[in-house]
Amino acid sequence: MKSSDFHKLTLDSFPKNDFFEHLEGGTDFYQKFNYRRSIEELAAAGVLRYSNPIKLKTIKGRIVFRGDFAQIPFLFMLYAISMSRLSGVSILKSETKERKYVFKEGNIIRIAATEKKDRIGEYIIRRKILTPEELNLQLKELKRKKKRLGTWLVEKRYIKEKTLRELLALQTEERFSDSMFWEQGQFFFKEMVVNESSLIEYSPVKLAWIAIHRGFNFDDFRKEIPNNKVIFEPVLGSIEDKDKTLIKLDANYQFIFYLVDGARNIDQLIQFSRNNERSIINILYKLSSFGLIRKTAAVNESEDQAYNEVKMIIGVLFDIYHIVIKELTDELGEHGKILMKETQSKLKQSYLKTFDKISLDKPEELKIDIVLQNISRSFPFPEKRFTFIDAFLTVYKISLDKLKRELGVGLRAKTIKKMQVIIGDMERFAMDTELKSYMMQNLKRLIK
Repeated sequence: MKSSDFHKLTLDSFPKNDFFEHLEGGTDFYQKFNYRRSIEELAAAGVLRYSNPIKLKTIKGRIVFRGDFAQIPFLFMLYAISMSRLSGVSILKSETKERKYVFKEGNIIRIAATEKKDRIGEYIIRRKILTPEELNLQLKELKRKKKRLGTWLVEKRYIKEKTLRELLALQTEERFSDSMFWEQGQFFFKEMVVNESSLIEYSPVKLAWIAIHRGFNFDDFRKEIPNNKVIFEPVLGSIEDKDKTLIKLDANYQFIFYLVDGARNIDQLIQFSRNNERSIINILYKLSSFGLIRKTAAVNESEDQAYNEVKMIIGVLFDIYHIVIKELTDELGEHGKILMKETQSKLKQSYLKTFDKISLDKPEELKIDIVLQNISRSFPFPEKRFTFIDAFLTVYKISLDKLKRELGVGLRAKTIKKMQVIIGDMERFAMDTELKSYMMQNLKRLIK
């Protein structure tokens, strides 16, 4: 393989823009074992959605190029191949190692290595599918058959094709992860027809994400959190298709993501969501691994005003609820409780989520902790932040209508008067916020 047979790929071959700066930063942080920052850089590159092919020269009608890892980051080389959807072979060489990457239409279908420890047979032994002695016997037979070991073992029914696919995927991921560490060495690429089929196929971007996440493990993440006063913040711009990523996560993850604001510490996330510490740390780790949030250098020991307000609002809603149910049960006894239970059954599904694990005919079951937990699990998105207020207001409206129908206008007026006292106190003493204004306007409208 003569260098003169290949065009030289240099940094000038690539545009000087933010996308490639992030790719370079992602590679650099990875090689320094700073996987968290590597994730952020790759996520930032994804947001930019840059996908213009690199202009690559040909020799005798084929694209061929070479370069040095000291000058060209590994991810740059992959980008050049991937965005042009090239098929061919790339050879990576260092002083001690060699890798052979096989590409088909821009995707990686195989990575071969010279080291014995990386061969598929070693994975077979590691999984205890065969002993070393049994493997050697199969290898001797393979020399006569001229077949690949994995295919041969499937044919002989030592393993299933699914198992072989898993082993090949693990082998490919480990070889790729190692390649990303190369700071020195050369690479060569030659475009050619690739007819071989493969049980695996990866886009380079997907393999890069896998490689970084292999390094970003939970134990190391936990060591970065000396106490629960640590603060996380959203990553500016976040990741590509942030909303699509969030929608795949459950409501708990979504709720915590929207609570992370660069000021709220871990204790406050626990307090607001009513999740336990381990759950919150796990969620923060997951969100960090997606490049959605990052740990700041700051700590916070001040009060969470937003939490205090939500807790106060729920307390007021509870007070009004207790007035309504007391009027119903004082006048109607057990029938009043039945009416309250009927009220709950008439709520639409989104409102019922506010009262999950709560029976409105049993006042003792209404607890702030349960309502807060229901909010975190059912209404994670900011645009749904008033749903729990609407749920309570609907209960009041139905209950007041029942009071009027069952007991007449007089008793309904008596109940409304008690509600007005609570509303007045809140109006005088609570801070003016969007949440308070929304509740006050709707309560006043309700009791007119």
